[in-house]
Amino acid sequence: MLQHGGIGSISSLKGNNIYAKTIISFQGFVFYTLKGFFIMAMRLPNGYGSVIKLSGKRRKPYAVRITIGFKLAGPEDQPHAVQQYKYLEYFEKRADAVRYLADYNSGKKVREHVALSDIPTFSDVFYMWVSERENGRKGLKGSLRGSYMAAFKKFGEIHNMKICNVRHSDLQEIINSHSDLSMSSVYNMLTVCREVSAYAIKNDYITADFAKYLTGNYRDSEQIHHPFTHDEIARLWRDRGVDGAQFALITIYTGMRPSELLQAEFSDEDLTRKYVIAGLKTAAGKHRAIPLHDDIIPIIRARLQQSRDGHLFRPLSLGAFRTRIWTPYMHSIGMDHLPDDGRHTCATLMEDAKIPLNRRKLILGHKQRDVTDGVYTHVAPEALVSEIQKIKP
Repeated sequence: MLQHGGIGSISSLKGNNIYAKTIISFQGFVFYTLKGFFIMAMRLPNGYGSVIKLSGKRRKPYAVRITIGFKLAGPEDQPHAVQQYKYLEYFEKRADAVRYLADYNSGKKVREHVALSDIPTFSDVFYMWVSERENGRKGLKGSLRGSYMAAFKKFGEIHNMKICNVRHSDLQEIINSHSDLSMSSVYNMLTVCREVSAYAIKNDYITADFAKYLTGNYRDSEQIHHPFTHDEIARLWRDRGVDGAQFALITIYTGMRPSELLQAEFSDEDLTRKYVIAGLKTAAGKHRAIPLHDDIIPIIRARLQQSRDGHLFRPLSLGAFRTRIWTPYMHSIGMDHLPDDGRHTCATLMEDAKIPLNRRKLILGHKQRDVTDGVYTHVAPEALVSEIQKIKP
C-alpha cells in the first residue's frame, strides 16, 4: 500500500499498466488516474457518496449511491441513526461508477437512474409526442393526426410496455404482420415508431434508437383498391337511402377522398353552382374546386337539409366511419371495398369518358408533373363541372 504524507505526494506507477498512470496522495485520500479521471483507491470524504457492489447475478452490479438523511431505528430506549440512501445509477464496471460519482460531485450534469415504475410506456411517450406536435408551430391537423392514431393502434400489444424495454424486434414483428396494408399505412407505422423513439431519446427515457433500422413491406395500390363494377354501382343506387351507399356514390361522382368528404362543409350555394371548395392532403389537393355531378346533387341536398353545420356526415374520423357505417354496409351487401375505392372508380370512369388527363388531375387533386400541364391549374371550375357530367357508370 502506498504511504502518503501530511501535505501530499505524487508518484508514478511503473510497468505496462496503460490505465493507472499516476498516484496522488492528499490528506488521507489516495487517488489514481484512469483515462484522465481521478479514481479514489481508499476512503471517500463524508457526503461524497459511494460505490457498492450489489449481491446476486446482475447485469449492472455496481451502484452509485448518496446519503440523503438518517432515521432512528432500534428500541425506544436505545435508538440509533440509520443512513438513508438514494441510488443514482447502476453500472457494469466499477471504474464507470466511480467516474460517474466524480462527475456528480464536480457539479457536472449526470443521468440519474429512474425506477422502472416511473418510466413511461410506449403509449405514454406517443401521447407526449402528439401533445408536443399539437402545441408546436405547425400543429398537427386532424387528418394527419387521425393517420398517426390509426398507425399507433396497430401497436396495441406493446402499448403498455415500458419504453426502455421496447426493442427493434418487437416493432419489426408487428410491422411485418401488417404487410397487407398500403404503402401510406405502413409508412405511418414507421413514422410513429421513429417519432416515439426520437422523443424518448430527447427526454432521456432511452439511449438507443430502436426505430433506426425498421423496414416495412406493403401491398401495391392495385392490389388493395379496385373500382366498383357497373353492377355494384347499380346496387348502390338501389340503396341510395342508406348512409354507406350515399357515401360511396358521392365519392364515385366527385372523386373526393373519404377524409375530404367527411371534413367538407357544403352550402346551398355549392349546389347551385355545382362545385364545392374543399380538399386535403397535398398542395394540389387543398382548397380545390371539386365538381358535383348532377346525379348526386339530390343526395347531397337531402343530407344538407338534415345537417347543422354543413357536414354531410356527422363528425367522425375515417376510422370511426369505417367501423360504424362503411364496413357493416359492405358486409350486408356482400361487397369487399374500401372507402377510397369510390375515388378510384371516379378516376376509371373519367378515363373511360376520355376526359383529358390534366383535367382529371385537377378534379382528383393530383399534382401536375409536367410544366405544360401546370398551365391548366387555372381552368375555371365551371369547365370541370362540365367534364364530370361526362362520366356514366
